[in-house]
Amino acid sequence: MSNPLEPLLNEIIARLERGVPPWRQPWANGADPSTPLRSDGQPFSGSNAWLLAFAGAERGYTSPFWFTFRQALAIGAPVAKGARSALAILYKTRVVDGRDVADSSEAGEGEAKSLRYLKTYAVFNAEQLTDCPQIYLEVPKIDPAVRAAARDAVLDAIPARLEIGGNTACYVRAADLIRMPPPEAFGCVEDWKSTFAHEAVHNAAIRIMPHGAALARLAA
Repeated sequence: MSNPLEPLLNEIIARLERGVPPWRQPWANGADPSTPLRSDGQPFSGSNAWLLAFAGAERGYTSPFWFTFRQALAIGAPVAKGARSALAILYKTRVVDGRDVADSSEAGEGEAKSLRYLKTYAVFNAEQLTDCPQIYLEVPKIDPAVRAAARDAVLDAIPARLEIGGNTACYVRAADLIRMPPPEAFGCVEDWKSTFAHEAVHNAAIRIMPHGAALARLAA
């Protein structure tokens, strides 16, 4: 059975290989970046948030809104012919026999079981739709303080050991730790945090896929 995450993981690896220090976009987009949003305005969460942020930045989209094919039809703005979709992840739990159980391993014979499954699905940015309503093409204004708090919450939750000192930023696979120069060595605190986030991606990649040729490519 093929792994539905394989195309996404390969894309992440390719982007890491194309990256160059200081690991940030070297140009300015016309609009302020925003958290990817669903068609109803709710933000994407988990892996989908950064997967679609990557896709939007790489393709130059300024709209944060993403639609499935049917959602685009529902607002009267069909996907443009030839538009290339981005991939998002769907993780669901289906309860057999209609009864809710927390863990199928705890269910005895004849009891309801909870089946978990994961798959990918295609989404399109608002800028790929035909005659898309203007409301979906506008970039919502976000309070910088709110954005900074959300960023810090993500970085603080990263379960990687951090060692501060020296003049090199890197992820040390053998010791499973991130080494970072002190914050004062950077031009601003945002530069320090963006570099730390980059090294944390290497740490996450090792945890997600800790074997095979891809591991050697990431470590190179």
